[in-house]
Amino acid sequence: MAAKKSRAEINFIRLMDATTNAISNEDAKKSFGNKLRKYIEALEDFLLEMKNSPNPPSNQALEGYTKKLKIVRGLVISDEMPSVEEKSAALDCVSHGEASIGEDTPLKILRQRYKAACDRKMKEQLLEKDKKGGQEVEATKRI
Repeated sequence: MAAKKSRAEINFIRLMDATTNAISNEDAKKSFGNKLRKYIEALEDFLLEMKNSPNPPSNQALEGYTKKLKIVRGLVISDEMPSVEEKSAALDCVSHGEASIGEDTPLKILRQRYKAACDRKMKEQLLEKDKKGGQEVEATKRI
């Protein structure tokens, strides 16, 4: 029989699902704005509450929750970066290994989508033409 989940654990799971859905949907992400930061803070609070509860979830479950939170936090932070280069660097901090550990395929796919979109934008920036005379951008001349 499965162990009964605490209120903090149930709230964590629900909020994690809502946050993951929000960052995976472009329209929802725009409408949420700064709420995603608040969601991350609430998830951190729930995780701390679970760790300090008298009947905490298993260590394996806590480890999984911590990894999911780290991945989601990294995706939110990378999305807030002003330049594509900074976004790419932030996404690299969310290691691919952590995103692929366990059975959390939606987070793995979400991280891959973010990384692919970021790489695509960087490629477009490197290859775009200068508006003045159709000259290639200085970075592409060196290649």
